Amino acid sequence: MSLAITNALSAAVRAALQAQAPGHHFAVALERPAQRENGDWSTNAALANAKALGRKPRDIAAEMVTWLNEHVPAHVTRIDVAGPGFVNFHLADSWLHDVLRTVVVDGVEHYGAETANSQRSINLEYVSANPTGPLHAGHARWAAHGDALARVLARAGHLVHREFYVNDRGVQMRLFGDSLAARKHGTALPEGGYAGQYIRDWVKRCPMTSIRWSGENARHTPISATHWRV
Repeated sequence: MSLAITNALSAAVRAALQAQAPGHHFAVALERPAQRENGDWSTNAALANAKALGRKPRDIAAEMVTWLNEHVPAHVTRIDVAGPGFVNFHLADSWLHDVLRTVVVDGVEHYGAETANSQRSINLEYVSANPTGPLHAGHARWAAHGDALARVLARAGHLVHREFYVNDRGVQMRLFGDSLAARKHGTALPEGGYAGQYIRDWVKRCPMTSIRWSGENARHTPISATHWRV
């Protein structure tokens, strides 16, 4: 719904500028003001187009506000000039109420659903927690964010494949296994091994038969760890 209101405000700003210079193409952008007292949306269009119009930005902004107050966009309660030429829009809560009406009319099956102009096949990887370390709150956040993004993309009509990349092969996994074995048997960690407390904690939870130790060659030979309960 914010897209609808920004489209409406952008169109109004563009019309206010064209009233000063008919037929001219104007660059228009909207942004959220840093301070709430400066309104809900703001545009620097007067500053961005001052050179093309050959006038002072604040004069352009003042004339824009005059025009806009005569052609007030829906849901706008106040329009004012700020700083060197910003135009600020203050909105009524009614613009949010329209969202509820749209939800009721469209229903669960249709609200927010779109057919992408160009359907794409998207492979979305998220979380992909490193198996050599413990899970943390960030992984949960990434899971929620990734799943939400996947749903939005699918709702927009794209073909989405979700992927959790399990990196359980290679040098780091060998070092991880060797580190577990070293802690289990009270020997020195391999060079570049994992020294975190979580390794000691996990070893305590591994049954003795789960780690096969290869003696002096342990740090050079990938060990086999099965039935890890970590």
